Amino acid sequence: LSPAQTKFLLTSVSLTMALTPFLASLGGKIAKQLEEGQAGADGDVSLICDVEREAEDRQLIESEDFVIVVGFGICGKLVADLLQMKFIQYEVLEVDVKKAAEARARGLPVFYGDVARPEIGEAFKVGQAKAVIVTISDRAEATRVVIALRRQYPDLK
Repeated sequence: LSPAQTKFLLTSVSLTMALTPFLASLGGKIAKQLEEGQAGADGDVSLICDVEREAEDRQLIESEDFVIVVGFGICGKLVADLLQMKFIQYEVLEVDVKKAAEARARGLPVFYGDVARPEIGEAFKVGQAKAVIVTISDRAEATRVVIALRRQYPDLK
């Protein structure tokens, strides 16, 4: 290789190594925005529903014998299975549209929504629940949700 080619290759390798973390982060953010934008832009209301529609679609729980599960990851699925085996009424709130839509397609009581938002809590009667089980694996996100729930519902178990 000539000195000019060597210099060009070293510069290229150095730049790509320096830019890769930034570009990976940027790509993740762009992908997230595209997923969120496409889910609503296609007019596919089965994936993203507003609070009123979900309240109409689901069977409203009138008694206080129900549990709210927050998150439908590995732990949330396990908790939901255990509640179902014990015949305890439950509803799951999940912030991942894809997970919520897949679970709803299987007939599970999983709904899209952030329980930390007051209007979601009201629509799903979180204050009347026997208990709220937070199964979010991300510590910061779980802490945010618990703090919001404690502020909105100080007597909640």
